[in-house]
Amino acid sequence: MSLPLNDIVKIVVNLSPRAAIRRGFNLGLLVGPSEVISPEERVRIYSGTDAMIEDGFATDSPEVIAAGRMFKQRPAPTRVAIGRRVVLEDVAGQFEVTSVVGSEADNFIVNWDHVAEGSNTFVFYTPYDLSVVPEYHDVMEAPWAAIVPGQEITPNPGATFVMVAEVDVAGRMINIGAASLPGGSQSLGLEMCESPTDAIRACRAANSEWYPVTYLGASTDDIMSIAEYVETVDPVSVQMYTTNDPLVLTNDPNGIFARLRAKGFMRSLGQYSFTPDAVTGIMGYAMGANTRMSRSAYTLMHKRVVGVAPDNLSQPDVDGIQRGNGNYYVSRGPDGEYSMFERGTMADGTWFDEVINLDMLVNEMQKAILDHLASVPKVAQTEDGVTEIKIKMKPSLRRARIIGFIAPGVWNGPTIWLTEDYAPLQTGDRLADGWDILSEPVDDQSQADREERVSPPIYVPIKLAGAIHTVLVQINVNR
Repeated sequence: MSLPLNDIVKIVVNLSPRAAIRRGFNLGLLVGPSEVISPEERVRIYSGTDAMIEDGFATDSPEVIAAGRMFKQRPAPTRVAIGRRVVLEDVAGQFEVTSVVGSEADNFIVNWDHVAEGSNTFVFYTPYDLSVVPEYHDVMEAPWAAIVPGQEITPNPGATFVMVAEVDVAGRMINIGAASLPGGSQSLGLEMCESPTDAIRACRAANSEWYPVTYLGASTDDIMSIAEYVETVDPVSVQMYTTNDPLVLTNDPNGIFARLRAKGFMRSLGQYSFTPDAVTGIMGYAMGANTRMSRSAYTLMHKRVVGVAPDNLSQPDVDGIQRGNGNYYVSRGPDGEYSMFERGTMADGTWFDEVINLDMLVNEMQKAILDHLASVPKVAQTEDGVTEIKIKMKPSLRRARIIGFIAPGVWNGPTIWLTEDYAPLQTGDRLADGWDILSEPVDDQSQADREERVSPPIYVPIKLAGAIHTVLVQINVNR
């Protein structure tokens, strides 16, 4: 019998925890109505439109058209995420109903264009108000009665509305409409599908890798709702949307640009265009250009967008869009030789490139710190322990400088005080590397913070490299 080696030589293998996956911030999500992707899967990633068509997307579907526009850009993204908005099977559809005065006093003639499916029929009821609406598959019993289009009815005493429901052979409600007496169709507030915002929320739950999102064919109400969502969603995201609302040309307060600007939203970028979903073009450029390689930082200003026709905008139109912090695609030059996207701003006026690069920097620093905390037995609550954390933060800042997002410069921010009488970075000082990492002394921590094992505050001042969008040149001529 052979004895084990461990009694003499014992070797312990410690496999370090696997680092958390870094989000690339170069994957955009397009959400549309096509039913190719199952509700359970919700999001599917493609590297080209051919694969989408092979999966069953129609060549003229909004998803294929928008994805094709993204892949046409230079540089182009390598992937696109497609999300699905799901039809709810337990919600009735709504159709329009009208009513006019009938041939006899107090009677009304009811009409609608909706065609019943199969052997379905119609029933009606004349309520006093619309506070109670039957639900999908409710059995429609008395006082509901059979009716056909164009039929003259006698309403219940005091009734001011008529409701007409399509029912199946079992008398269960399938679709419904309502009208005033007499008058036109009345909305019952029913939705055939989940809201676009709920669809995007479900896509985020299914896949958290994507960064920008566009809901294809979004209405103004859709854009407002999505803007509210992306402003606080985690992981962080941005909305890109298209509008041809003429109100934005004059910065009308009711226009979508002005409405989002008034709310101070930093995570919605809108483009005025008569090309449907035109913003997916600049989204494609943004995702394709975001390589994180040396000198790869970019802005959206002046970029040519393949597959989008420049809009014919006057200078007052452009001025109105700019006042609302909107974006547009136009031609410049005597012969229109330059087609370019302008300006690259979010609803609150922040530049898109600043938003995405700061999001990437925060994400990388969070993951670096968490990786370190998870890989060691503990980080001591000492100056050495804080130094460990600061060391782990440095590669993210160096990378931000390498790509061209951060650059050396003069710090014009507020003075940073670490103690009552010590400020290592003051307004007007030069940041030689474009960044620094400063922390308050551990010895100055409160006992409560020590007992909660909280790090002392760490400050990371950074100087952005910025970008030149316009140039002023003066030529002085001497004869």
